[in-house]
Amino acid sequence: INTGIELSEPLECTVFATSCEAVCNCIDGYAGFDCSTTKEALQLKQAMRSALIDGLSQVIAADTVDSQSVVSVATTLQSILAVQDEVTPDAMIAANSLAGQTIEQAIQLQTVLFSDMLPLLSVVDGVISSCLTSHSTSLSSTVARLYSSISTIERFGDMIFTTQIVGENATNLFYKNFRLGSQAFTILRTPLTPMEMLHSNV
Repeated sequence: INTGIELSEPLECTVFATSCEAVCNCIDGYAGFDCSTTKEALQLKQAMRSALIDGLSQVIAADTVDSQSVVSVATTLQSILAVQDEVTPDAMIAANSLAGQTIEQAIQLQTVLFSDMLPLLSVVDGVISSCLTSHSTSLSSTVARLYSSISTIERFGDMIFTTQIVGENATNLFYKNFRLGSQAFTILRTPLTPMEMLHSNV
């Protein structure tokens, strides 16, 4: 809502500003990023998304998990977190943990391409955004969530390195809150002749 407060020049926060973020101040009974929904409706949506995350956790914990189910979990989790207003802080924590478990499962299977798991990086990016903008969690909880997110990103980097196809020496991924680059160097070595062994320092 418009509170009637005029911002001075140094405090202007436009759409293109990088040092601030405009946030709606909802009147009583309304909630959400743009104050377009009632609190009751938002709570119902949050409960539904929390239940979906719990269901995905059971899928990834099953003994029969395979490549297809791992990819399915990644894409579904991305869809669940698409509207961050409808995800509670506790559900964000669960989603963050699930993203890490899913990456580990994908690495263990050794049959999943990193490109199929890219939705998980969007999930982690969303979790980090939630950490940085949430005022309802303690500092220690925020730090723990950020550390867990960083660990997941690092493991994703490991996955990229091990699943790069022939001729693909570098991968660079860009998200709102982080950048991930993985680079592999291919070194070709051939047997040396006796003369080469004498005069070469390779």
